[in-house]
Amino acid sequence: MSESKKHNGLICPHCDKVVSPYRNPTPTVDIIIRVGDKVVLIERKNEPHGWALPGGFVDYGESFETAAVREAQEETGLILQNLKQFGAYSDPSRDPRQHNVSVVFSAEGCGELIAGDDAGGAALFDLDALPEPLCFDHGQILADYRARQPQKVPPAISFVAKSGTGKTTLLEQVLRELKSKGLKVGAIKHDAHRFDIDHPGKDSFRFTAAGADTMLISSPAKLALVKQHDASPPIDTIIATYFGDVDLVVTEGFKKSGLPKIEVHRAERSPTLLCRGENHDASLLAVASDAPLTVDVPLLDLNNPAQVADFVVSALSLDTKVKKEK
Repeated sequence: MSESKKHNGLICPHCDKVVSPYRNPTPTVDIIIRVGDKVVLIERKNEPHGWALPGGFVDYGESFETAAVREAQEETGLILQNLKQFGAYSDPSRDPRQHNVSVVFSAEGCGELIAGDDAGGAALFDLDALPEPLCFDHGQILADYRARQPQKVPPAISFVAKSGTGKTTLLEQVLRELKSKGLKVGAIKHDAHRFDIDHPGKDSFRFTAAGADTMLISSPAKLALVKQHDASPPIDTIIATYFGDVDLVVTEGFKKSGLPKIEVHRAERSPTLLCRGENHDASLLAVASDAPLTVDVPLLDLNNPAQVADFVVSALSLDTKVKKEK
C-alpha cells in the first residue's frame, strides 16, 4: 500500500485497507442584524474574500443562540435584541472550505458598529442594494429574508436606576424630546407588584371583576386593554405583540432584561451603579448622571434630556421625521 493512501485515510487493523474517516458537518451561525431599515454586513479579512453576514463557528459547549450573540459582538460590536431563529442552511457546497451547516438568526442591533475579530470592515446596506461579491450562500439567505420579512418589532431601550434617583422624571422629559423629533414612541412601565388601572363601578371594571380574561375598552381617541395572566410575559414578547406601530419603545425598569440600557445616576442617592461594579451588564449603553464618573460607556448629563434623547436616536439608528426649518 502506498504511503500516500495511508496518510490520507484510516487503516483497518484487520485487512490493512484504507477506510474513509466518518465526518460530520461543522455547526456554524450567521446573523441577519437589522439597524433601522438596513442590514449589517462585514467585509472578510480571510478567504473567501467579499461581504458576508456576521457569524462563525459554534464553540464546544456553546448553544447556537450564545454563539450568535458572541459572534455579533466580536465582529460588529453590536448588542443584539429580539434574537430569533430564521432558518437552517445545509447545502454541502455552501462553503468552499468544508461542509458547514448554519443556523441563521435575525435580530436588531444596538450600539456603535465597529468591525472586529476577522472582519476587515462593517457597514449597513439596504436589502435592495447589497454589495458584491456576497460570500457563501448569504445572497440566498438575504433573498429568503427579504421574501419573508418578520413582523415589525421596534427597537427598545430601558432606563434603569436605583429607587429615588429620578428616572421617571428624566424619562418623561426624554419622551417629550423624542416626540418633538417626529417619532412614534411606546412606553412600558415595569411594576413588580399588583396594580389596578380601572375604577370600581365602571362597566369595564365590572366586566373584569366578573371574570373576563381579556377586557378592552375603546373610544374615538384611544383604547385600553386589561389582560389577565399568571406571570408577566417576557419583555420582548410584550414589545412584539403590542408595539408594532411605533418607531421605538422606552421602558422604565426591566433591569434584569437583555434590553439595551441607560442607567440613571444621582450622586446624592448612591455612589455606585447598578450595571457596573459588582454587576457588569454588557447591555449598558450609557450613564446619565449629575456628577462626573469614570465609566467605560458614554456619560450623559442627567439634567440635559435633549442630549439623552439625541443619544437614544443615535444608538438605535432612528430615522427622525422632523425637517429643519429653513
